[in-house]
Amino acid sequence: MSENELQEYDRLLDEPDWDIYYWVIQKKEPPERWVDSKLLEKLRVHARNEGKVVRKMPHLSLETPLP
Repeated sequence: MSENELQEYDRLLDEPDWDIYYWVIQKKEPPERWVDSKLLEKLRVHARNEGKVVRKMPHLSLETPLP
């Protein structure tokens, strides 16, 4: 992500989680400030998962050292 995208993402995360969820799955219209957001569109593409990719969390091991 570019610096601008990271800043936009940070602003998006200031919104209530459920609002973001409903905007991403397009069950609610986002407020004007997010209507033309490229980031929101990227999240929508990811959520649609048109390739039907099986996504899962990676295995977390307690033996793996933390950075």
